[in-house]
Amino acid sequence: MGATFGFHLLAPFPGTEVRRHAKRYGLKILTDDWSRYHANRAVVETETVSAKMLDAIVIRWEKKFDDYLSHLDRLRQSGGTPPETTWPLTRLEHTVVLYDLMMRRAVEERGLWQNGHGQVAPERALRALADRIPVPATANYGRDQLEKSLRFALTEGYLKMSCEAATIRWEWVETLPADGGFKVHDSRFKI
Repeated sequence: MGATFGFHLLAPFPGTEVRRHAKRYGLKILTDDWSRYHANRAVVETETVSAKMLDAIVIRWEKKFDDYLSHLDRLRQSGGTPPETTWPLTRLEHTVVLYDLMMRRAVEERGLWQNGHGQVAPERALRALADRIPVPATANYGRDQLEKSLRFALTEGYLKMSCEAATIRWEWVETLPADGGFKVHDSRFKI
């Protein structure tokens, strides 16, 4: 989804070539606890690169990245910085919300309803979708961020709406745009 920064440590899941031939590649798999296979901490090591070394690299990188995001947040809060400068932070905020929605299947569960009015403007239907999706108490975003992130997903082509008769349906687009392009904004919506 256009992330600007990131990396993941190797997490060889069952059925993958790497897992099947781990010994051939010089890998020692440290755990089969699948909850640890999030690619942010080491679950494999080699003779020369220990899990401790890999974790130290990730922790150091996470600290630098957190410092960078804090810097962008301070710039954004100052109000004098163009949105393009703080876009990596804004995009990450959208990505976190959209990931949460996908994992909770929120659009699939709340994105279909009878509106009783026939055709509806996408902006109005988008606000209605945001109203229909509950924000978990544990989320670090609120209703306004939810709506902004849904608008972002719509303008980027990740989310689409259809309206037939009196039924509104929202759904994720399962393929990325063919041109691979990502827009910072779309003139139809204010982001």
